[in-house]
Amino acid sequence: MAVAEAIGRDDLGRRSPTKGMRSCAGCGARVPLGRARRELVRLVVPLAVPGRGGDVPPVLVDLAGRAVGRGVWVHAAAACVDAAAVKGIARSLHAPVRMAPAELRAAFGAAAGRRVAALLGAAARSGQLAVGATASLKACSRGHARLLIAAHDAAAAVQAAEVRAAAERGLVVRWACKGELGAAVRGAGAQVGLVAVLSVPLAEALRAAIALFETFARAGGAAPGPPAVCTAITHGEGRPGR
Repeated sequence: MAVAEAIGRDDLGRRSPTKGMRSCAGCGARVPLGRARRELVRLVVPLAVPGRGGDVPPVLVDLAGRAVGRGVWVHAAAACVDAAAVKGIARSLHAPVRMAPAELRAAFGAAAGRRVAALLGAAARSGQLAVGATASLKACSRGHARLLIAAHDAAAAVQAAEVRAAAERGLVVRWACKGELGAAVRGAGAQVGLVAVLSVPLAEALRAAIALFETFARAGGAAPGPPAVCTAITHGEGRPGR
């Protein structure tokens, strides 16, 4: 599933796909509304608010579809994001909006990280998440796990037979460290190495958000690398620690 659709935009338009188009602010490609939901990410220039401080960035990456302001759309690809930052956003809005490409890439990575944490928190609160190795492995053995998310420093957990079998089916991704994963699902100070997502829509949304995070957050917003699929499992690699 494509990034924009899975992450959950709700404001890309309500009309029939044949009656409207969206244009990528980077490459300029025109995308029918029906495909825009799957292919584009919304960027928002916040509205001026009296009394608001000057620390608000000139462009927000609106993955949740709730930001208020003037919007443009861009493919979630480094080349399009860079072109949008240099002149595409300003051209689309007919306004002097500028961001350095590295700054906009970093904004994509940060927004994706926040989206992953928010989705994990929502999954935990709604009972759609098995938290910890024991609960996650039980969900796997019962066939309830739609996606496993393993912390990068959870080497022991990912070597379990159930996790290795899930990895062979493409159902395991890596994200953050145990502290960050624990904070998202249990609160500050918690350490969690493995969770199992029990809902298909949440699994798809998390997979897409993590892929976006890996694309733009690794190496300080460097060019896209491979998806965050748990290759360490299939190749028998892993770092020390649990």
